Amino acid sequence: MSEGFQRVLTEYQGEVADAIIAVLRGVEVSDALPAICSLLAATINTHAPTHAEAYAVAEGFGDQLLDLVELGQADQLRMAR
Repeated sequence: MSEGFQRVLTEYQGEVADAIIAVLRGVEVSDALPAICSLLAATINTHAPTHAEAYAVAEGFGDQLLDLVELGQADQLRMAR
């Protein structure tokens, strides 16, 4: 990866992301973002044993999303493939 860019996914996570991107290729952003958000919420709800834990995980992902957006806006993040 070029200098100035940060790796935020493991190799396997990158493969999962590539598979999701392949499915979403050509999909309007107005359709893709709600679908991704719903998938994330369903995954959290399936794996968090309590409402409080689900909320804490969701809140953490919100913070992580904001951090990633900031990196992207600063041109420090890009798609690996």
